Amino acid sequence: MGPTVRRVLGDQASSVLVSASGVLIPLSALLLVGSLVLVGRRVTPAGAAAGA
Repeated sequence: MGPTVRRVLGDQASSVLVSASGVLIPLSALLLVGSLVLVGRRVTPAGAAAGA
């Protein structure tokens, strides 16, 4: 593969990653909040204070 082809493919891959980050960053924040809510429902304050 020549350097021009590699450059074109690299630019396209970079633009895909930049475009995907616009979707993936909010999605990761939503997953983080969702996991915190799920863990928060399972943890009891008495158990957390006792270190159990």
